[in-house]
Amino acid sequence: MRSARLAGATWDEIGDVLGLTGEQARSRFAESIPQTQHVAVGAAANLSDEDVMKLAVAETRAVRQQHSKP
Repeated sequence: MRSARLAGATWDEIGDVLGLTGEQARSRFAESIPQTQHVAVGAAANLSDEDVMKLAVAETRAVRQQHSKP
């Protein structure tokens, strides 16, 4: 989530990738992102929408892998 948020992805976009609403994604993952990173959201606005979504998908996969390990 950090990478996606830093790249400028909105919670709605992240939620779409995860099959959640933006509010559900925010409530589930916002606490795991340090406050300083919330401020930096949009700082990498020069990334394309495709690059932002690739980052979001990669981060989502990493989170799912962490949670699926025994």
